[in-house]
Amino acid sequence: MKLSKIVLLLAVVFTFVACATHAQDNRSFNYNAMSKAQLQNRINNAKVEYKHAKARTADAKASLNSAEKAYKQAKTSYQNARKNEKVKSQALKDAEKAMKYKQKIRKLSEQ
Repeated sequence: MKLSKIVLLLAVVFTFVACATHAQDNRSFNYNAMSKAQLQNRINNAKVEYKHAKARTADAKASLNSAEKAYKQAKTSYQNARKNEKVKSQALKDAEKAMKYKQKIRKLSEQ
């Protein structure tokens, strides 16, 4: 009983290894069987794919740079708005002080 199980297991393992090896052989390229024109065509296709990938990378970098510029401009605009807000509030405070002094001067001049 044990011997038959071992033989059966070995047969299954051998079949699996043979199928896997055969599938791998079918997937691998046989460059020796390809003509020079076919190989040159593959090289040209690879060059074109490389150029396209390089262009996509450049586009992504340009997009990133423009996004960074937009962020910096927005940040500067926000900071300027905050400064203007502070200037406006300070001007309002100064105007209120001036009105108080003006009222004090009127009171003093009326006396």
